[in-house]
Amino acid sequence: MRRPNLQAGVVALVLALTSTSAFAADAEVRKISSAEDWSVFQTTLNGEPLCWATTRPFEMSKGTAELNPHISYAVGYDQLSVTLEGGKSPSLIGFLSVGPQEYPMLFRGSHGWLSNRLPDQVFEKAAGNQRFAYISVGANSFSFSLSGFYEAIGQARVACGLE
Repeated sequence: MRRPNLQAGVVALVLALTSTSAFAADAEVRKISSAEDWSVFQTTLNGEPLCWATTRPFEMSKGTAELNPHISYAVGYDQLSVTLEGGKSPSLIGFLSVGPQEYPMLFRGSHGWLSNRLPDQVFEKAAGNQRFAYISVGANSFSFSLSGFYEAIGQARVACGLE
């Protein structure tokens, strides 16, 4: 069930609020499982289940750690987003790099999301050559693991009744 891209900002905000450790302990947000470097969560948004996988960077440029970034992927919305818990983005535009391909990201305040939907299986195709992706925004950059991404997304899809 694919939802309109207009809700991407709302989903990014919900993911930002619910992926933090303070909110993950809340009874309405449940950690469902983990798959290698990714964790899977579920909550309810407007009476419908919202499920996502999230991970933290394993490598960051100098000064990026203060932004405390995490990366989330909401199933059903097919939306990859970034939350900078420690501050606002220094730029309005960033890039997700997967192998040789770059995908533009839009940032507003402490939230960023892809400007377009990722091509199907883009991480899977890259995983044969490398096990990470890279995000840059302004002078800040960080790398995150793709290990367990598809397993986590599959678990999230099942939890939300999408498979």
